[in-house]
Amino acid sequence: MATAGNLMKKTSAPSASRIRMETPPLIAVSKLDFSIRDDGLEEPVVAEEDGRDGRSWPTKRQKVDGHTKVVRPSDPLPRLKPSMAPHLKMGTTIPRGQSRCQNINFEDVEVNEVESPATPHYELANVRGEHKAALIHKISVKDSCSDLAMVRDWLVECPIFIDALKIAGVEQLRHFRWTPIDRRLISALIERWCPETNTFHLPVGEMTITLQDVAIILGIRIDGHPLIGEPRVGGRSDQWLTWPQCCDELLGEHPDKEVEIENPFNPGETARFDMGQAKSKTCVPLRWLKWRFCHRSYADLQKGKLEHCVRAYILFQIGSFLMPDTSFCEVHLQWLPELENLERFKEYSLGGAVLAHLYRELREAVLCKRKHMSGCLHLLQFWAWEHFCIGRPKLDMPDLPKGGNFPLGYRWNQGLVRKELRSSLKCYRSEFNSLQQSQVIWTPYTQNVLQQLPAICTHGKDIWVARVPLIAWVRVEWHLPDRVMRQFGYQQHISLAAVDEVERVSARGKGNENWFSYHAKYRQLWDARREMLQLPVHVDDDDDKALVRYMHWYLQWAKLDVGRPPVSLPKTYYPQGPVERELCEFLHQTKQTLESLGVNAEHDALLRARDRIMDMAGKVTLKLHLVDYSEVIRGNVSAGDSVPGFPKEIGDKVELLGDF
Repeated sequence: MATAGNLMKKTSAPSASRIRMETPPLIAVSKLDFSIRDDGLEEPVVAEEDGRDGRSWPTKRQKVDGHTKVVRPSDPLPRLKPSMAPHLKMGTTIPRGQSRCQNINFEDVEVNEVESPATPHYELANVRGEHKAALIHKISVKDSCSDLAMVRDWLVECPIFIDALKIAGVEQLRHFRWTPIDRRLISALIERWCPETNTFHLPVGEMTITLQDVAIILGIRIDGHPLIGEPRVGGRSDQWLTWPQCCDELLGEHPDKEVEIENPFNPGETARFDMGQAKSKTCVPLRWLKWRFCHRSYADLQKGKLEHCVRAYILFQIGSFLMPDTSFCEVHLQWLPELENLERFKEYSLGGAVLAHLYRELREAVLCKRKHMSGCLHLLQFWAWEHFCIGRPKLDMPDLPKGGNFPLGYRWNQGLVRKELRSSLKCYRSEFNSLQQSQVIWTPYTQNVLQQLPAICTHGKDIWVARVPLIAWVRVEWHLPDRVMRQFGYQQHISLAAVDEVERVSARGKGNENWFSYHAKYRQLWDARREMLQLPVHVDDDDDKALVRYMHWYLQWAKLDVGRPPVSLPKTYYPQGPVERELCEFLHQTKQTLESLGVNAEHDALLRARDRIMDMAGKVTLKLHLVDYSEVIRGNVSAGDSVPGFPKEIGDKVELLGDF
């Protein structure tokens, strides 16, 4: 099987200052004892530097095979149950009086030798010293530059226009309506993004957005030519001398600051528009595209005018939804020449370009100096809702409409979900810090889900596991599914290939650069994508043992805790997880209900308040999958029985859940 190293020369390895190198293989230890004294204090420890990053770790000296070895409480890790492994937090010093091993029985624990990977691995807090995880005290919620609010007004229901979108391969984009961005959830995810591996570092292992997620959630093509073109405006090309001339031919007109345009969605409102990017005039305003080319019906338009509107709509979707930049008001015209032939545009890997753009924007967003976040943030948010319960709203319609031909992301539209009380950044950060294996939906795209999706969502599914560079014009980023094989239903192995460093360049000052030739080596790798498939590696017959082996390896170098312990006691309580959020909401609503009664409440008002509180209690019971604790203690009710005072249908559904 061909690899990246066979098709291109490897670039120089990253500098040691940007990575956290691995230690030699761990020595097998049959018994560890890091107990807590009766007075609650830890046994005396010595702080020694382990050579990883110059950080002090609490250590002990222990005789191993006749030699004295410095051993940390987490070095090596015991063979644990999968649900316990995420609770071992690495990269922090144990405070006096606490121990990460306090609740673990190390007696008769036998740890086999854990192989140390031959390639370096990256820690979040050590990327140029500017990662959000390293400077957590400077973190604030980032402003979003991606919003479907602009898209929702441009409704596409005309059959002629829909047929034209089918020709271009972007028909599914019309289904997405307004969905608000949870900026705090996105910010919490960005804190865990590792830009060197394009993965999130979570307590349960590495996870990321893949080509599979792009195809299934957005319903756009991922298998095709890389979305990159040769310069066709000015410079070496004479097809169009200027960008206004390109707009005149492909859109029928271009923004002119001398022309006043009326807003079709708000009659009476007018504005003047001009092409952006100073003298080069390489951008057009998004509002201008919507005001000029959005119509109630396109049936009466001639073919040429219809094509103008279709190109404007796709360009508008690229600039506001798929690949927005931090300007949030303009879209670059570099995409417009590729829309000249709509049938050919269907042959491009639009999904690969969207993912490459999102990867690069996440790389920029991890820097504390960056105040805004961009890219297809709805894809990131929908991906998080599909895989985690953190911040996920309730779905009024879990299944897609039958016969509707919708992508999976359609079900998260505003009108199809119930409003959910959003959490703070600290709460989301705490929930990710305490994330467990049982709280992750590793493979949300079941066979039943795939059967409901249009054909384009599964087109090219064989390259879902291709380890290839993704190209979005100037930007190139690596797609590394071999690091997240559990998201495809396979065992995760630790024999990972080194990540080839990509040349990340900017287009500033390179308006006439031929990017098609510039990225020839990456185009060559992409064209060989079916030779770069990552086949599943069988680690162990027991999936749990394979998981424990991976977690042993992963916890050696990954930074799991984001956020520093508070110096003083917090002034408010941040619920950890959906269970505690439901309980806090129940307490809040109960207090409001009782306060509204007043001192001289009438009998009917008291009955209504009682009924409301009992109704809320029933909903909490159903949400938490619990029965009335007092009734269980008395022996009157068992798991699954109805509870006195609760609706029968709720009592039939609730059951005790050992591991929520």
